[in-house]
Amino acid sequence: MTSSVPKSGVVYAADFSVPGDYKELVDFYEKELPKAGFAMGPKVAAPARKVYNRNFNKGDMMDSVVISPIAQDRSRFSVHFAWTPEAAKPASKAP
Repeated sequence: MTSSVPKSGVVYAADFSVPGDYKELVDFYEKELPKAGFAMGPKVAAPARKVYNRNFNKGDMMDSVVISPIAQDRSRFSVHFAWTPEAAKPASKAP
């Protein structure tokens, strides 16, 4: 993890620096997000520039992941997540 942003309002964010191949990274999120129960939203991808942005959600919370190359190290990518955690559910009271 290269940075994280503490809670600001209802949105959290985290940045990661990861090695890998652009297509493999994109394919991973395209496959694994739906498997984790997320509905896929709009996508913007520019493979020639190795940039990818995908919105996804579970319920009414919109989240996103952005992949982009790191200029100082072209063998690595920045992966940025922004998300809103689900609201805590009240504990049930024992009878």
